[in-house]
Amino acid sequence: MKEFTDRPVSLAVPRLIGCTSVIVVSKKGVWANHIWDAPIFRPEQDINEETYESTGKWLTPGFGFDLEVVEQFPRQAQLTFFQEHALQRLHTRYDPPDDEHISGLDDLRKAGGMFDEASEPRIFMFSPYVSIDDEKDPNYGVEHPQGLNAAWDRPGNPEPRADEGVAPFNEQIRAELRGIFGAETQIDTVLYAPDLDEDPEDVSFNLHRGRALIQFQPGDLSQCDPPSKAKWRIWFEGQTEPQDTVEWDPMDDPSQWCDPSAGTKRLRLRQAACKPSTSLALPTLTRTTGWETPTGSSCASTATVSQCNMGACVPTSSCASWVATATPTSEPPPPPTQTEAPPQPTAPLEVNPVQCHDEKDFPGHADINPREQTIKAAVFCISEDLGYMGPTSARGPPVHLRTTDDSGTNYDWTIMWDAGCTVEGGLQSLKDPLGEDKNTCAEVMRGNYDKCPGNGGVGGRTKVGCLIYDFTGGRG
Repeated sequence: MKEFTDRPVSLAVPRLIGCTSVIVVSKKGVWANHIWDAPIFRPEQDINEETYESTGKWLTPGFGFDLEVVEQFPRQAQLTFFQEHALQRLHTRYDPPDDEHISGLDDLRKAGGMFDEASEPRIFMFSPYVSIDDEKDPNYGVEHPQGLNAAWDRPGNPEPRADEGVAPFNEQIRAELRGIFGAETQIDTVLYAPDLDEDPEDVSFNLHRGRALIQFQPGDLSQCDPPSKAKWRIWFEGQTEPQDTVEWDPMDDPSQWCDPSAGTKRLRLRQAACKPSTSLALPTLTRTTGWETPTGSSCASTATVSQCNMGACVPTSSCASWVATATPTSEPPPPPTQTEAPPQPTAPLEVNPVQCHDEKDFPGHADINPREQTIKAAVFCISEDLGYMGPTSARGPPVHLRTTDDSGTNYDWTIMWDAGCTVEGGLQSLKDPLGEDKNTCAEVMRGNYDKCPGNGGVGGRTKVGCLIYDFTGGRG
């Protein structure tokens, strides 16, 4: 979830390969969720650990590794799990709270909230097509298949399904959203084909399939004619033009004018310049004495000028030239000599070796799940408001996020600027510190785990240019 204020905002939906995301955007902000394909829409099949083939049995719906194996398809348990984790989570956040589910929609719909009626919310449902497993099918592996239904509409797949005999799962989600936003609410469904042939998790962020991107641009304080607008836009997968765009007059409270350092004084000046009032407060005209005659001189000639305001003028006399009447007794002292500070050395734009944390500093730490570390690194690097850092960033707090897995284990992610360090160009992108689509934030954070195999998964830190990327696992 991101609020639209005085800074540009981007929110990305991580790569989906069968899951569903509900995205809500308004003039005040954006909210998105992630509804897992399994175990929320369907239960996992039990797999033989030696042959990697299905045993014909099922796992009871749930998160974790020690799920009960049952003989029969757990239809009722699956319906209950879907209602709890797909439908109820649209309304409220988890109890106890989860860092990855900041808020439900009920609170955001209240008067003055992010999605109240005045904010004009729009809803998008990003859902998968039915899956095609037959390599001879013309739609197999195709990004834009023809003639396919949504997986969780009807008809759809897979079989068996827990929603047989009741409303299809997708329709249950739409009905729940209309219960929150109103019966006539438009819900735009955008379908995608799950891409399972490539790297499913796409840790390097090289693939566009199964992704969505929402961007917000605040108004420009310096633009008056035409008046600047605030704007949001949304893309899905490989679109070169946004799926939708909305513009509006920027709000003043909270400010949606892009000048975070200006404060209210600059905003008032902008309002006065770009939104003129019908009544103009005029300054008071006063008589001034002009320039004073300097010591050791006398006035040789005078000049008269008029200070005017809306037709009312006040004459002012001042000396136009002087003649010297005294000789200076001493020459003025020379200006002080300024010594320039020596330039600081520029750090090379390269990835330095990982400095692994000492496991002794984390006595009794929890086990780190490698897959969770990869996923949460990707989530941090694309979902946080990561822009650029420079030398002055060392004076402020670092960028930090703590995520927690289902077992309660903490995964801490931090990016900071090395104090006193400089790089060519002055700034570095936090997501792409070398600016070359490799050694990205996610790859560096993953390396802080992979390249420290002997410390129990507690991670390490890597300096890239002047940026320090730190992953710490298992800290209490």
